[in-house]
Amino acid sequence: MTVDGARLDPSEYDELRQVLRAFFARCQPSEPPAEHTPPLDRGPWLRMARELGVQGLLVPERWGGAGATLAEVGLVFEEAGRALHPFPLLSTIGLATPALLASGNEVAMKRYLPGIADGSRVATLAFVEPAGRWNPGSYDTTAVARADGWQVSGVKDYVLDGGEADLVLVVADSADGQVMLAVDPRQPGVRVIDRPALDRSRSLARVELEAAPATLVAGPGRAPEALRHTVDTALVCLAAEQVGGGERCLEMSVGHARERVQFGRPIGSFQAIKHRCADMLVELESGRALQRAALEQVLHHSPDRHIATAMAKSFCSEMFRHLAAENIQIHGAMGFSWEFEAHRHYKRATAAAVLFGSPLDHRLRLAELLDY
Repeated sequence: MTVDGARLDPSEYDELRQVLRAFFARCQPSEPPAEHTPPLDRGPWLRMARELGVQGLLVPERWGGAGATLAEVGLVFEEAGRALHPFPLLSTIGLATPALLASGNEVAMKRYLPGIADGSRVATLAFVEPAGRWNPGSYDTTAVARADGWQVSGVKDYVLDGGEADLVLVVADSADGQVMLAVDPRQPGVRVIDRPALDRSRSLARVELEAAPATLVAGPGRAPEALRHTVDTALVCLAAEQVGGGERCLEMSVGHARERVQFGRPIGSFQAIKHRCADMLVELESGRALQRAALEQVLHHSPDRHIATAMAKSFCSEMFRHLAAENIQIHGAMGFSWEFEAHRHYKRATAAAVLFGSPLDHRLRLAELLDY
């Protein structure tokens, strides 16, 4: 279920990283999000697609993409995590695109992937219900096949960028088993309600469906495995984002420790600060190693990929949250100011830690996978 793309030459990765870092720096909001998550600015989103081709990295060339691999996408998420990006990358590239590719539905891919690649379509995947269980399983949302097409009814919650999406892929149970359906959120029978979020740079929504018209993307024979593959891909992308955020927190901490002077000396010369920064580096590199190992497992569809993604998500969640907290402590009082970058990283880290399941959820998942 991986894309048959070619990985970049190693020398090209640094160039891609530099281009991405410069782009995210230019698109950084002048002010942090206020009380509510601001609407998506489609201008930078379209420029990202047209100038960099980010949204089309995983999309095969025949549908307007680059035909690249998850390795390049992981690099995008690292840089996006550093920049606290406000874009619907995780929903569109980390969820919807892998779900469409894993569906094996040529008609659906031809219909939806070109719009994702050129930036004209924001897409997401709705599979979590109000109970808040992130692990794929059975659903209260139901789908019914009719003569004129499918209809889906139920409630999906914590839908990433649901309020901005032009396409919502909905996972539901049918009489024959689990299915994945494409729903236009502007159609009758669909109600999208924005949800308040701790991380105001990331939009969440509740999607209520009442006999909403839908198009079949993956049937019972394909949908369950397609969803498992999609969740693994999303976990790798989120872990990469957490690594990028952790890297930025360490960078900020070291920079401040060099510049801040107390008692006539830079605070970085104090042993307590040195030890904190050294511990942060060890945690960061451990998380990076786990994330990249998980990426390779998913990329090559390894039998151990579920174990690797659970390990990466559990560790990287706690790593990023700890580094974000240490960054605040090293900055002192200014770190607690909500508009300061250090504080926003902590909000992102705290919210991302429970996205797609908490560290405890994934450790329990690991115990099941290992028959412990």
